[in-house]
Amino acid sequence: MLIVSRGRRNLKGREELSRFRNGVLKMATGTRGRNQDRARVAAGQHHELSYEAKKEVLSKAQVKEAVNVAGDNRSMVEEKLEK
Repeated sequence: MLIVSRGRRNLKGREELSRFRNGVLKMATGTRGRNQDRARVAAGQHHELSYEAKKEVLSKAQVKEAVNVAGDNRSMVEEKLEK
């Protein structure tokens, strides 16, 4: 949760003002961030590696190595794992 100062003049625009309630700025409800997150594989997160490893029937170490070589783009990692 992001706490903002009580002074509403720090917020710009009507949309941001409507998201400001009781000193707390509410998070956006769009899906853009989630879609971008799904397009990437976080090598440092256990659940991400486990998911890819289970999906590709490989070990987590193999998936982590593929992420290190191909980058964090999910399609590039999957392509690397298929080779």
